[in-house]
Amino acid sequence: MKHLFVLSSLLLTLSFSACEQTNDTEEKGSSLQLQFLPTYDGQPIAMFQKVPYSDGSSLFFDRFHLFLSDWYLVNEGISTPLFDVRRIDFESIQDVNAAQKGVQFRIDKLPVGTFTGLKMGIGLSPAWNATKPSDYTTTHPLANNYWEQWNSYISMALEGKADTLGNGVSKLSLTYHIGKNPAYSEKNISIPITLKSGETQTIVFEIDLKKLLVREGTYLDIRKTPIDHSTDPFVYDFIRTNIPNALTVKNK
Repeated sequence: MKHLFVLSSLLLTLSFSACEQTNDTEEKGSSLQLQFLPTYDGQPIAMFQKVPYSDGSSLFFDRFHLFLSDWYLVNEGISTPLFDVRRIDFESIQDVNAAQKGVQFRIDKLPVGTFTGLKMGIGLSPAWNATKPSDYTTTHPLANNYWEQWNSYISMALEGKADTLGNGVSKLSLTYHIGKNPAYSEKNISIPITLKSGETQTIVFEIDLKKLLVREGTYLDIRKTPIDHSTDPFVYDFIRTNIPNALTVKNK
């Protein structure tokens, strides 16, 4: 009986040990880190860093944010949820070193496997945009940046100042706030992504702030319209359609 008891205890211990190892493996999964770098004409840019503009003036940005929503990993028509809503904010990027690191966040406990690309919501989908800050806790990305006059979130904000006289003084204030449902778009990119158990894969994106205001040789007349809150149809359509083109995967 004594030997039988010892054998039973040993089997029970091995059984618990095997269960614990299996659960650890399942919970561990894989991770994906998304890194977003601020650039201007392909070069790293920090807030308050002066850069040349297409009309001959110089300008700097002191605020930029962009909402992203409903991102998925895709493979052969099958979509795997990646995240619901995130807010990319470059306000804290005050020097080139910080610009080269950008803003990043990691998604854990993703399924192991190979994927062919990403499906990305740029801005807030109408479903998310129909909600209000009061629907969320204070730490949620949608707890602020809401404009009551629009009944919409500010899905993208770009602010700064311009020196239009070339005298080194940046007097012209620039403010472009984009919101409302038409500001939302979807973008699909093909990129091989292999997620392995216990490992973190990184995808680096660039957000080129120049591409928000310039497209194919046409640029926004910042002197004529330095401020717009999604009211001027031309300015609104020009910027909102530029946003997906400004977000690209960085070439390795």
